[in-house]
Formats: sequence, C-alpha cells, structure tokens
Amino acid sequence: MITKQNNFNRNDLAITHPEGVQGVPPVWTFRTAERCWEISQGYAFFSVPLEYFDNSGIRTLKGCRGLLASCTPSGYRINTLLYPFGVGIRMKDSRQVVLAILWVFLAMPLAAQVGGFSGADNDHDGLPDDFEQAILEKFRPTWKISATDCDILPAEFLPGVPVPTVKAQNGTIYGQVFIRGSSALGFFVEAHFYDLWAADCGYINSHPLDAEHVSVLVRAMDASQPLSEWHASQWFAGAHEDTICDSSQFASAAIIDSEDRGATIWLSRGKHGAFFTQQACQFGGCGLDRCEASTVILSPSPVNIGEPNAPLNGAVWTSSDRWPLLVKMRTDFPTFSTFSSLSYGFPDRGAVSFSTTGSPVSTVTGYASVQNAAAAASPAGVSIFGFRRNNVLVTEAAVPNSAPIDSGRIYAEVSSRVNTGLGIANPTSQPAQVSFFFTDSNGQNFGYGTIAIPAKGVIGRFLNESPFNSGSFGAGTFTFTSSVAVSVVALRGLTNERGEFLITTLPVSPLSAAVGQRVVFPQLADGGGWTTQFVLVNPTDDVLSGTVEFFEPGTGKPVADPLELVVNGQTRSTLTYTIAPRSFWLAATAGTSAMTRVGSVRVTPSSSNTAPSGVAIFSFRRSGIVVTESGVAAMPSGSAFRLFVESSGSFNTGESGSLQTGIAIANVAETSVVLSLELTTLAGTPAGLADVVVPARGQLALFLNQFPGFSVLPSSFQGALRISTSTPAAISVIGLRGRYNERRDFLVATTPAVNESVASPAGETLFPYIAEGGGYTTQFILSSPPAGRASSGWLRFYTSSGLPLNLSLK
Repeated sequence: MITKQNNFNRNDLAITHPEGVQGVPPVWTFRTAERCWEISQGYAFFSVPLEYFDNSGIRTLKGCRGLLASCTPSGYRINTLLYPFGVGIRMKDSRQVVLAILWVFLAMPLAAQVGGFSGADNDHDGLPDDFEQAILEKFRPTWKISATDCDILPAEFLPGVPVPTVKAQNGTIYGQVFIRGSSALGFFVEAHFYDLWAADCGYINSHPLDAEHVSVLVRAMDASQPLSEWHASQWFAGAHEDTICDSSQFASAAIIDSEDRGATIWLSRGKHGAFFTQQACQFGGCGLDRCEASTVILSPSPVNIGEPNAPLNGAVWTSSDRWPLLVKMRTDFPTFSTFSSLSYGFPDRGAVSFSTTGSPVSTVTGYASVQNAAAAASPAGVSIFGFRRNNVLVTEAAVPNSAPIDSGRIYAEVSSRVNTGLGIANPTSQPAQVSFFFTDSNGQNFGYGTIAIPAKGVIGRFLNESPFNSGSFGAGTFTFTSSVAVSVVALRGLTNERGEFLITTLPVSPLSAAVGQRVVFPQLADGGGWTTQFVLVNPTDDVLSGTVEFFEPGTGKPVADPLELVVNGQTRSTLTYTIAPRSFWLAATAGTSAMTRVGSVRVTPSSSNTAPSGVAIFSFRRSGIVVTESGVAAMPSGSAFRLFVESSGSFNTGESGSLQTGIAIANVAETSVVLSLELTTLAGTPAGLADVVVPARGQLALFLNQFPGFSVLPSSFQGALRISTSTPAAISVIGLRGRYNERRDFLVATTPAVNESVASPAGETLFPYIAEGGGYTTQFILSSPPAGRASSGWLRFYTSSGLPLNLSLK
C-alpha cells in the first residue's frame, strides 16, 4: 500500500509492499522538503500504475497507484519506477554524489596508450583526448525531435566566455568521457552527450538555458584493447532530472540495439526530455510529454568539453553557477556490473571467469547463449551454479555449454528421495515441438507425450511435474526428439538427511555412438564415506553388452593392478553388462571400507557393439549425512586435454569458503605415459610447468597445488591447464572442484576437460538453464578451444520467455 503522512514542514512518504522488491527492503520511506513541495504541489498524485522490474519481467505492485517521485534537500528519491510499456524509469539518489566523487579518485592516469590512442590528456582525467573523441564518435546517439517544436536545434556556446552565452542554435552536441572504474569484469569508461538549449519552452516553468543529456557505460576487457573491442553495456536517458516529474531511464544496450553504436533518442516537445522510445515519451514528465512521428533527425559529431576543472575546446562556461550543466557532469550509473550481454575475448590457453551476485530475493531463471565472433573459434565453457540454504552453501553443480541437438536420452530417476529435472532451451526463431517417452529397465516404453517450447523460450521442470507427469517410477531413461535443435541439461537432485537438495549434472546422450569405442571414467572413490554409482545408458534400439573394469592408481608400479571392490553385493574387479534397448544398467559400490580407495574405470563394448554413454555419481557421507554428490560423464580417451583451474583460500587447512581444482587422469594404454602439464593465467601467460608419469592402466588424482611445479601458486589463482602426452589416445581427464562450505563440509563438483581431438562446435552454444537469486548463484567460465586460437564473442542472457535478462556480475 502507499501511505502519505502529512506534516506541513515535511511530507513523509512510505511505500510498503509485503513481498518486498528484488534487492530492495520491503518498506521504503522517502521525504519531500519544503522546496520540493513547492515544485510538486498539485502534481504529486496521478493515475499511473506504480511498477518495478525484476529479472523475470515487469510486475505491478499490488493495488498501488500514485506518487511518482519526491526528494529531499540531500536529493533522495524513489529508486526505481516503471511504466507499462516496459522502459525502466530510475530516479537518482544521493549515492550519485558519492559516486561522482568516487570516479574522480578512480581516474588515475593510465599508461600512455588507451584503446590504441596515445594523444595528449589536456583535461587530466587519465584518458587521451583522441580516445575520448573516438568513443564519442562511436557511440554518438541519433536524436529525433518534432519538426514543429518551438526549438528544434541545440545551441552552441561562445568558447572562452565564462558566462554561458549562445553563439548559435545550430545543432551542436557536446560530449564528455571519463574513467568509471575497473573490476574483474574489465575496464569501464562513461560517455555523456549533452544537448543544450537556448530555452526550455515547456508547459511548466519555462526558462532560458536548459541542459538535457544521454550517457552510456562502455567496457573493454582491458584498457589496451582496440576501439573495436569497446562495447556499451548500459544507457541512460535524462528526462526532467531532479524534479517531481523526473522520468529518466536506464536501458540495457542489448535491448535497444546499441552495443556498438549510438542509441536512438526521442526528445519531447518543449521540455526536451530524452527517451529511448516514442511510446515511453508519452508517459514521461508527469504525463505531459509528447514525441511526434514527424521529426528532425540530428547526429552531429560531438564537441568534447573535457572536465569542469580542465575544460576542452574553450568550454569554460561548464562551471558557471548560472547554468544547469555542472550537476549533470557526474556518474549516472550506480553500478557498472549489470549486464544482459557481455563481450569476452582471450588468447589461446586463456580464459575468463565471472559470477552472479545472487542478489534477487526470488529465483530468476533463464538461459545463456555463447555467440563467438566471426572466424573465431567457439570457446569451451562451463557454468557452475551453487545453492545456499540459510546462508550455507549446500551444493554445486557444473553444466558445460553445448551445441543444440534435435534428440537425446538421459538416465532418469524419480523416487522418494531422488528426482530428475530437465531444462530445455529453444534458441531458434521457431516454436519447438518436443516429443518424449520413458523406458524402464526391461526396455519397455511408457509415458509418451509432447511439449511446445516457444521461440527463444526455455522450460525447466522435474520429470514428475507437468507436462512430463512421470510419477514415481524408480529408475529408467527419458528420450526426446525435437522439431528444431534445442539445448538440454539434465539435473539429478537428492534430498539428504537434513532435507537439503543436492544437485548433480547428468549427461545427455545423442541417439547414436561410435561402434566399438571404449569409454572411461577417470575417477572413482569408495570407502571412508565415499560411494560411487555407475550408470550406463543404451543410446540405441539394440541390446548392448560389454565389460566394466576397475583399476588401481598403480603408484610406484609399472602396471596398475585391477581394483577389487564390493559392487552390487559382490567383490570383483570386472563386471559384465547387458543393456536392453533404450534402457540402462546400474552398479553401485558398497562404501563399507574405512579407508578411501580411488582408481579409474574402463568400459569396453563387445565386438560389433556400440559403446554406451554413462555417468559415475560420487556420494560423500559425513556423520551419517550425504553432504555432496557429483557426476562424471563417461568419455573417450585422447592425447591432450584442457581445463579451467582455480584455487582460493586456505584449502589445505579446510578453511570455510576455500576451494581447489583437483585433476584426475587415467592412462588406458598398456604402457606408462609421461604427461606434460602446462599452466597459464587467464591472460594466457605461462604460470608453471610439471611432468609426471602414470603407469600402464594407472591413474593419478591430485589437487592443483599438489603437482610438482604448482605448489607455490598464489592462494587465489585462476587459469587454464593443458595436459598432454605423446602416446596416441592414451589418457582421459576430468576436473574435480573441491570446496569447503560454511559448515566445513567438503563439496565436490566435476568440471569437464576439453579433449583437443574433438572438434569445437562451429556456431552458437548454450548454457540451457541458469538460476539466479533465491539462494542460487552462477559462475560462468569460458576458456580457449582446442583449435589453438584466440576466442572472442558475446555471452548473452535471456529470460525464460526469450527477453534480455539483466544479471549483476562480479
């Protein structure tokens, strides 16, 4: 509800919403000072729905209609309001005064060259003036103003004259660029474009000398990148700033198609407020603004005015107290970490990593698209999402990026403690008709159905929910076919003894596989609290058979011995499997030993048989409670692999929040192999070398800092590791991300290693399901592909309905 409490010296305005607003406390209180009341009296209330954006779309506050904005002597206003047409209206608050000071401190001089420019810095803001001019040219907006307006051309002012004096109304646009800051996401500058008017001839409070403006936040991965790699992330359009009718807007650059060029701006009649759409203009300025279809179009080259204390081009009038421009020469962006699209770029053996903040109160879902630049190799990628319950991290799972497919099969389990979820993203411009069915352990099909996924849309459901409606059938497989290529992720969830939902990624098997190709699980663990389940899935309509062999690491031996384990109630080192068409085979270790035993697994199909796909699911139990589960997909062997690695905190002491990447390497050859390990930073520069020997049929599993040559890495490190051998198709590799949570429980998430012998996808890849807020966070990792080339492109985020999704990143 909205309440207005009258006090003739001050008006307190409290807006209360029982559910709260994403990132904002449920109760907001704002005040109007006497000077603001004098301006706003008679205009404070009007009939427009009061709305706000969350990351899943626009919602109207229940039953709330009324006040647009108010202010105090210190400048506080309502933080975010939105109108039904979907353009964000954001009021600036006193934090911007602090931020305006902050960017001055951030604007320390850089190296002589920025963006390929190295000219003079006459405004002393740390940026070469020629770079500033290039940014202004690249992102200069196109203004549209009514041809019948009282004033259709911005003014030029006399250079060198401290009193703002109009030289001519000739359409001159002024500009300004300053350093906004830097973070792990890159280097940011802020560019402003000022359309300055000889007079404001609006309906209310007409006056001479009016200043409006548009600004843009521009980012590059680092300041040395050429101008082509500087992209806009957010835009701001000022409309009646700092008044009761303030209807200024923020917009994602992706939404208004202005990532690499200037935005199109509509100027309202008379009062000259700036808007991103003609429709938005009709609702702005207390409902008094109008933008007409018949327009004069302006897009002049901006004149750089520099900084107030060091003006360029004779613009000394910028500091005049008779002129409303100076207050606008401040940052317009409370944060520079909100993105619906993010450009990336890194060299061979490089990578990038960034994470969401988890700030939304409720969970927002969607998907992400990796669009590599023309002629650039598609990067390898993985998204690692974590879920916190009562401020404790209870699970992490890694989802690799994948190319869209038109059919697939997964292992599916639905029981009292286990459920299987499916996320399906349709990146195409056509609706996807997805047909599906289930298969039991005997190869009998059941539960046929279809589902329609709209163009650019995504669904996420558990299999016992509509439209799948599996019921609690125990274990089986789920098969789908789609009319267009879709991207799919399968997630297994186990509810542990504390009622926590632990998530494991399951592989999606194509409905074909190479005949006779052996697959490998590079890691198994049994005993000391660990158990491992092995699931093999038949991707064909034929009966499949073969053998499963367990091997010890073989440390100190020329050939590793078979590893005997209690599996399905019997002690053995070799199993045979027979899998009914479209079905699965399951084996589980007992985990009864007090000592943990590790090793690797080889799956060899019978003669003329297709190899099954599959997953090994690790579980670790502490004090009788399952605290982590993670799955390793069966994979073919190769000679060289790459994977992202990282470490942070005091992992060796089990410090809460610390993490370390482990690497498991299985040798499937009949001779020992020498491995070369080459570690590089995210920038692709060398960070360490190591050589290790793995015996025939053996295995090696170590954390990153346990390898010789990597023990002196900094406590916080991110980079890429290449593991190679001269023996053809001899090894298989998997990453094991170990992490201690706030309870010091040990959590494991497997991260994929990229086989250099497998070609990268040629086009778009997707993270088919992402979750943010409500306890969820996601880390996105992109690393160089096996092609031995640099990689660049865009990572774009979408809502479940296919609209751009704004995420706060760090």
